Amino acid sequence: MINNIFQKTKGIVRILILFIASIVLVACRGSDSDLNSEGAPQNAWPTTALPSTAATTVDQSEFLPSSLMREWHRSLDKVGLRAEASLGQAAYIDVLHERLRQAGVKDIQFEEVEMLRWTAKTWSLSTQTAQGDFGLIDTAAFIPQSGSTPEAGITAELAYLTPQQFQSIVTASNPVAVLMSLAPNLAGKIVLVDFPSIQMTADSFLNKAVSVYDPSGTVKPDDPYERTYLGIGPFLELMDGLELIGVRGIVATYDQAHSSQFAKLFIPNDDHVRGMPGVYVDAIAGQQLRDLAESDGSVTLTLDAIVETINTRNLIGTIPGASDELVVISSHTGGTNGAEGNGPNAIVDIAQYLTRLPQEELERSITIVLSSGHFAGSKGIQGYLRQHKRDGLLDRIAAVITLEHLGLKEWLPDGQGQFFATGKHEPGTMFMPQNAVLQDLSQNWAQNADASPTYFMPPANPRDATWPYMGQYLWGTSNIPVINYITRPAYLLNWGIDTIEFVDFDLMHRQTVAFTQLALDLTRVPLAHLPQRKSSLAQSTQPAHGPGGSDYKSIDVRVSEGGSGSDAWYVFEPVEPMPVSAPLVIMLHGYFEFAGYQSLREFIWHTVRQGNVVIYPRWQTASAVPCQGPLYIEPCMASAVTGIKDAIAFLQADSSRVWPDLDRTSYFGFSFGGILTSNIANRWDSLGLPKPLSIFLDDPHDGGFAGPGEPALDNSLAGIPTTTLFQCHSSQTGVIAANPANSCNAIFPLLNHIPIENKDLVLIYTDTHGNPELGSGHGVCKAEPGAADAYDYNFCWKVFDALRSCAYGNVDCEYALGDTKEHRFNGSWEDGKEIMPLKIQDAAPIDASPISKEAGGS
Repeated sequence: MINNIFQKTKGIVRILILFIASIVLVACRGSDSDLNSEGAPQNAWPTTALPSTAATTVDQSEFLPSSLMREWHRSLDKVGLRAEASLGQAAYIDVLHERLRQAGVKDIQFEEVEMLRWTAKTWSLSTQTAQGDFGLIDTAAFIPQSGSTPEAGITAELAYLTPQQFQSIVTASNPVAVLMSLAPNLAGKIVLVDFPSIQMTADSFLNKAVSVYDPSGTVKPDDPYERTYLGIGPFLELMDGLELIGVRGIVATYDQAHSSQFAKLFIPNDDHVRGMPGVYVDAIAGQQLRDLAESDGSVTLTLDAIVETINTRNLIGTIPGASDELVVISSHTGGTNGAEGNGPNAIVDIAQYLTRLPQEELERSITIVLSSGHFAGSKGIQGYLRQHKRDGLLDRIAAVITLEHLGLKEWLPDGQGQFFATGKHEPGTMFMPQNAVLQDLSQNWAQNADASPTYFMPPANPRDATWPYMGQYLWGTSNIPVINYITRPAYLLNWGIDTIEFVDFDLMHRQTVAFTQLALDLTRVPLAHLPQRKSSLAQSTQPAHGPGGSDYKSIDVRVSEGGSGSDAWYVFEPVEPMPVSAPLVIMLHGYFEFAGYQSLREFIWHTVRQGNVVIYPRWQTASAVPCQGPLYIEPCMASAVTGIKDAIAFLQADSSRVWPDLDRTSYFGFSFGGILTSNIANRWDSLGLPKPLSIFLDDPHDGGFAGPGEPALDNSLAGIPTTTLFQCHSSQTGVIAANPANSCNAIFPLLNHIPIENKDLVLIYTDTHGNPELGSGHGVCKAEPGAADAYDYNFCWKVFDALRSCAYGNVDCEYALGDTKEHRFNGSWEDGKEIMPLKIQDAAPIDASPISKEAGGS
């Protein structure tokens, strides 16, 4: 019955999506007034085949009319906010699928991407003065990803954080100290803040740009530049800091808006769900609330929001060319308004041109990637890269063009809550690796489009390629050459507004034509002239046998869950076949992980299929819930312990379950979970938990908010049995890279009672010999579905398998303990070169200096 209800619900949702999509399609088809004097539709699509010459020099007359683009934009504004995995976004994706089909793209498919979705249902804010008078505040919008309240809301005194206090926090060398000094006046209250207004000048861009296209000299070095997106970083730092010190809720005033219509900001737009609910208000309501805070008034904040793991969709289309090498054209489908999401419409126009060219004139094939998850940490483009990490597709990509927010005019807040036109175009930026060919082609694009002004920018960091959104992951993570065009106007992140007057559709047409020329030019550039990519040498795959191997005892995993809130838990049992009993493994996740188990999914599945029961206490529901990080770890300890005990009881109460062998119990902890694991293992006896026979920690860290040295650890870890086998891992570019006193270097001195032969301190290095490279950041053992790599197989899984085997039966000890060849070995690259071996010590401190022995030594 439940399944039937679920299927019906899915059907209803699908009908709603199709209904919304049909509205959008109807809106885009025009009306009788769209007919020209000859009776032909002005919005007609070009359909004739193009000659070979059109592949060399683009014919600007062969594109969709600007009137159609205007109608598409109008319909997109009507859809409103297209939050990730929402009905509005899903409808837009379906419409784009239909448009690509109409454009002649025959190979179209959806690729699902899993993400965490936060959805606000209702929100409100009411006031109570010190004299007992009540009132209702006109809120503009929820603060995305901010959390939720109980049904009755939360009532607390309102405190105002002044701009000067805000500035002192985000600019301090030790912001935690500043926050702690403010905590007595803010903790337990709802805090009112002004969304930060960051003012810059044009020379901030001019000084960094490789070049600028501005033939008319419209940009002067001292021209003011103030945009909403500049405040995102400081605002997020403040939100996380306030939550850490126990602030219950937040109200943010957007002083640029004097009406709630223009105060609907979609900020934050990341994948971090917080535990401090909040709302936006306009300048008028903000002043009312400042007066209330000054008179010690209180507010009641309600925000009904849900968090769920859900699949969203990337839309992929391919236009075949003369070879299977690819040029990718990409944009995103989520967004706040029509201006923020018009890139896909331009790509449809590009596609209808390219599909009409002779196939042999496309020297490379064209792939279109319209990604979802843009406002969830770019989950869509990351999912695309992850899904094709090993199928050879990424190696076939010669270059990528990403384009966002085309044809936009500069409209700025007028100080009275409205936007006014300056008569200029919004400055655009093209980010790209430092490569002469890409820079020349990009400058040609700007000239062809007459897109002034355009800044041509290198990566902020040549290695990490820090630039906005999609390009960062394509170049920084996967080393794929990319040209990333973006504008970021003042209205970009305002939702619920009409933006059609903010777009110059003639400019958008010129930009679309120029992007088509750019794509065709890129199909002809020899690979040797593009930025040199790393070797595509493959990593070693999972070994067939032994620790870390694929010779599994069971082929499937049964998942159960129980508990609620911070006391929730998951249980994973081996099935097909299902043993009567199995050793127990307790795995603890890191901080800022509030739902599901995806970050450690591959590790869990491997461990269970090796013949173990895994308990995964779901000990956190929001940033400071149940504990404020290292400032007071005990509530998180209590939740984790409750989850473990309840999960054990669940298994023991049902004879159809795998009986957990508590006499063979091992523990794993990542990051903050590693600190919890250390303390739990130290107190196992008094807590009534199974004795730890082996412990594996991956880059343990309490967050550093209370200072260096992991102060959230118990003062002594002498309660961990001397017989416990213990391995602590720090990464080369992980926690100790920022402060060598942290992570395993803080834990290992507390383990002097454990004999040297029973413990190791180890370090993983970055290895860039192949592509994709093997990183050594925080979380080497984390792997979402399909994302496991050689460090998972040959380090994390191998070592933890061997630790347990050694602890339970004195087998495979050489793979987990001691500076042995078997322990150090992390696999090989495709050309036979060994991957950087593990650095192994029996005493702290460990650092990233080169190892003294060659890989493979004895």
